[in-house]
Amino acid sequence: MEGLLDDGRTLYTDNWYTSVALSKTLIKHSTHLGGTLRSNSRYNPPDAVKAKLNKGDVIAQQNEDKTVVLKWQDKRDVLVLSTKHDSSVVQQNCRSQRCRSKQARYYSRL
Repeated sequence: MEGLLDDGRTLYTDNWYTSVALSKTLIKHSTHLGGTLRSNSRYNPPDAVKAKLNKGDVIAQQNEDKTVVLKWQDKRDVLVLSTKHDSSVVQQNCRSQRCRSKQARYYSRL
């Protein structure tokens, strides 16, 4: 990552690398982080991780560093961490009228 920090870039990772601790480190270097998150990762907000959701439901928590941990229920639980997007929800027009977060919408495009 030498030479890529402090430049306003966004790093997207899979659930093996994404963590709240990494997001705090990258924010200090003006670098955003986004990606899927393991439910057993250290420092995860327990309210978001342990919430029981129905299909299409979304819950999000944001900390003081503007790190958002979001959980939504699709075929299975999906946890997403983002320091770039907020926790707002957008309406997606497709087969079913369901709400999705901006993170979930962007993640689906990748």
